[in-house]
Amino acid sequence: MVEGSRLTPFPPTASKDALRKRALAGRNALLPTERVRLSNAICAHLNGVRGAWGGPVAGYLPIRSEADIQPFLAELALAGEAICLPRILPDDSLSFLSWKPGDALAQAGFGTLAPPDGVPVLNPRTVLVPLAAFDRHGGRIGYGKGFYDRALAGLRQIGAVTAIGIAFSVQECDDIPVDAHDQPLDAVVTETGLRSFVQV
Repeated sequence: MVEGSRLTPFPPTASKDALRKRALAGRNALLPTERVRLSNAICAHLNGVRGAWGGPVAGYLPIRSEADIQPFLAELALAGEAICLPRILPDDSLSFLSWKPGDALAQAGFGTLAPPDGVPVLNPRTVLVPLAAFDRHGGRIGYGKGFYDRALAGLRQIGAVTAIGIAFSVQECDDIPVDAHDQPLDAVVTETGLRSFVQV
């Protein structure tokens, strides 16, 4: 698939589930070598703006066909920035545990790896959010479990948090239905660059 290409337009009244399936089909259609190239472009854009948001920074380790931001997390670690990764707790909430490349990881549910129990918990000020689909207004669709919506809502009760969606441009759709519990993105970074939805 050509960089920056999109599938045919999403129906304006499509459900979240339909939008999710369509966007993930576009992401899955990218060849593995193309995902690597586009992921490296995303990391380069992140490096270009990394001073704009505060730390600690919550990253993620990719599952399925998600964009791989591990090179960017390695750059953060080299710069001495505090990094954390999400861990799914038994009550389906997320905890963000301190981590740097090379640290131990354990199976953490939903196909993810996370730091093991006993690692310090951090409250990130910047959260790099994997997603299924996003729109031009900062709307986001995840995988349907609400992990990040609940986590961002909790973090935003504590203090200012910047949520940065990470995606390939093929995952963009026109308008995502918004529910009361949905937490908006402040910006999104794709292989084409950064797009801010509010002043960050």
